[in-house]
Amino acid sequence: MIGSGVIFEWDPATNIYSKKIEFTDDGIDGCEPYGSLTLHNGKFYGMTSAGGNFGEGIIFEWGPDSNIFTRKWNF
Repeated sequence: MIGSGVIFEWDPATNIYSKKIEFTDDGIDGCEPYGSLTLHNGKFYGMTSAGGNFGEGIIFEWGPDSNIFTRKWNF
């Protein structure tokens, strides 16, 4: 599996980088993240341009507190 994008956290005070979610090329949960994340009610929403059930990308939700990733829509 080749990585094609990540959601990460970086703490500038400690200079610590943490990978939270990795998108892979065979990703049923999407690959090739596209655009910016949107924050709403404590969760981030975004999309990918590939992957998912039909290979055309997904819309996803990610909760940073729980680190739970949920596929919301397949294109």
